[in-house]
Amino acid sequence: MDKNTIKKYDEIVEHWKLNTKILTNYSKFWKSTRFQSDTWFEAKEQFLLKNLMRQNTELTFGEMRRWSFDDHKRHYAERAVGSDGKVIESFAIDINNNTVRTELGSASEECVEAFLYRWNNGYAFMDVQERVDLALTRLLSEQGVVIRKGLEVMQRAEAAREEVRGALLDAAEKVSAHVSVSKLKNLADTLGLSDFIETEEGN
Repeated sequence: MDKNTIKKYDEIVEHWKLNTKILTNYSKFWKSTRFQSDTWFEAKEQFLLKNLMRQNTELTFGEMRRWSFDDHKRHYAERAVGSDGKVIESFAIDINNNTVRTELGSASEECVEAFLYRWNNGYAFMDVQERVDLALTRLLSEQGVVIRKGLEVMQRAEAAREEVRGALLDAAEKVSAHVSVSKLKNLADTLGLSDFIETEEGN
């Protein structure tokens, strides 16, 4: 991978405040010089997936022996990852398990942390571009929810303001004093939307 590509992904992750554990082993964010390559990650992912598939499904090692990389990737996505994008409990990796410790024992602490993060959050069996794309998609989805909720709050505030404004204008029509009419109409016209936005305490 060339330096510009590495830099590009580092900058994307930094700009959008994504988790740096999804980055390539050449990333500037790693402290250890022993951080493993994606090839190492893929080999460990394949080994551990087969072990977990054997424990939690009807599949045998014989049936899985000739699996391709794409087969591993598909079964991980279809059977290990839940609808929320995280690994379901039965496929979660226990770092205290002897098999897991043996497989990951040669790696640095931050490398193991990255492995667990990727595995548990649906990033296994992906290259760095796929991981960054998925992280961005999730971020946009989360922001979309925030934006949608924000718009709903604004719409409720707008409706509340119009209701109060209408009441003030109705009242202005019913009073006879010119000064009072002017005050009511002026108040109706100066109502701020922020006055009607619900706070967290009000929800």
